[in-house]
Amino acid sequence: MSQPLISIITPCYNAAPFLKEAMDSVLSQTYPHFEWVLVNDGSTDATEAIIHSSNDARIRYYKQENKGQCAASNFGLSKATGDYIKFFDADDVMNAQHLEA
Repeated sequence: MSQPLISIITPCYNAAPFLKEAMDSVLSQTYPHFEWVLVNDGSTDATEAIIHSSNDARIRYYKQENKGQCAASNFGLSKATGDYIKFFDADDVMNAQHLEA
């Protein structure tokens, strides 16, 4: 039996001050079978550079003009392919066992 894929969806708008910590918390999960859909919602800060600083193959990056958090979340949901969905804000931090639990 294969492990289910979890899609993490994160809308990002000018999230540079928080995004590195959020990324570290997601990429250090003990449950590795996930895709991370990051939607840059027209950020004007270093959000895009921070996302591109990681070469993790589980990250799926999309950029759109600013349409608001709901539109960015819905766009991310349309790109998700997982069995389960986890919405995760760009300024959140998750403990290392969150997805496994």
